[in-house]
Amino acid sequence: MTIPSVFFGFVVATFIGLGFHLWKNGGFFKIIINILLSWIGFFAGNFLGQQMDWEIWVVGPYYMGSAIFGSIMVLLLGHWLGSSQILRES
Repeated sequence: MTIPSVFFGFVVATFIGLGFHLWKNGGFFKIIINILLSWIGFFAGNFLGQQMDWEIWVVGPYYMGSAIFGSIMVLLLGHWLGSSQILRES
């Protein structure tokens, strides 16, 4: 992967994280967490898509279908874990 393609992946994942943050609201700490979770999910989903050869909306070196799906799933999982009552009580 070239440096511009890696930068493109981070930009796409950042916009997904920012969109999720706007949808779910939160402060500065949550926006940082959402962006980090989006990056992790995006690149994990892309890796999984490459390994499984799921050619759903391929853009350059990225398997965008699985990458975006991975990003959204990790964001939802992080939101669910962050809002659970067990974590707030301890």
